[in-house]
Amino acid sequence: MRPGPKPKADNALKPIRGVPPVPEHLGAIAKAKWAQVCVLLDAMNVLSVTDTDVIELYCAQYQVLREAQAAMELEGRVLKGRFDQQKVSPWVQIEVAALKQMTSLLSQMGLTPAARAKVNAAPPELDIAGEFAEFVS
Repeated sequence: MRPGPKPKADNALKPIRGVPPVPEHLGAIAKAKWAQVCVLLDAMNVLSVTDTDVIELYCAQYQVLREAQAAMELEGRVLKGRFDQQKVSPWVQIEVAALKQMTSLLSQMGLTPAARAKVNAAPPELDIAGEFAEFVS
């Protein structure tokens, strides 16, 4: 018979709950994403001021992604080389790198379905109002 999962240690570090301040050096796109991520993490009851760096990295990569996508919208994904051959835009590599980093960071923050299954996060509290409120209790 296999033993079950190990019990959690009582001396585990407890993160300091709270909303970390937005780093001033982030661009406008990253700052907007910061607010979205903090709302999601707070609703899951896992937001901590100790998450500042990972949220900052995610938001910065999100801005890189959006800037790369905007550049490709203007220039295209395929460019002409100096001998009229087609070549992939350097923005494609930047987009792919940003997506890889973002995927990893999303997982670390518990914002993917697989990661949420591993995290002991409380389900978000839903504000159910309107004509269907009487059916949900």
